[in-house]
Amino acid sequence: QRVFYSTRPIKSTSAAASPAMLLHEVLQSASISVDDMALDVVKSRPDKRPVASIVSCRRKYLLGLLTALRAAAVNPFRAEPAPCALLRVAAVRHRVPRKAKTVLRMFLGGDQGLAVLSVSNVPFVWRYFSLSAGNEANGILSVTRTLQTLSKPCGHELPIDIVVVHGRPDLREMIVSE
Repeated sequence: QRVFYSTRPIKSTSAAASPAMLLHEVLQSASISVDDMALDVVKSRPDKRPVASIVSCRRKYLLGLLTALRAAAVNPFRAEPAPCALLRVAAVRHRVPRKAKTVLRMFLGGDQGLAVLSVSNVPFVWRYFSLSAGNEANGILSVTRTLQTLSKPCGHELPIDIVVVHGRPDLREMIVSE
């Protein structure tokens, strides 16, 4: 919840911009200090359009996590937001048809879920959402519409090709019928 993540199209003028410059551009504020933030940018072309995925969090949160891992004798290979890691593992374990480029993956738990919209396995946008008992279909439909709307400023306007639901097999009948 303490991680900022955004995918945006790259304009030719910002293709060589620094990660801090891209973050300021996305946040539309030059007054936010990014000096105390851990920041990275991953550039890709999942839809034949150049995009930059910007991820940042305050250094103190990341250092706290890394310190705890090192104290447990764990040497981390990579630090990434949990939704990115879940998407990476899910894309390998639960493949989708090749022609499905835009995939919405729903990771459902007991009372909350995580929806990740990806294009060619590159996460574009995600949202956590609540799953209230008996009203799960509305929660899933609502977050789906939200991510469709939020994907436009991220530079992606194509429809969702496939929705993959992970977890909560008890909801299968309800989800299929809705």
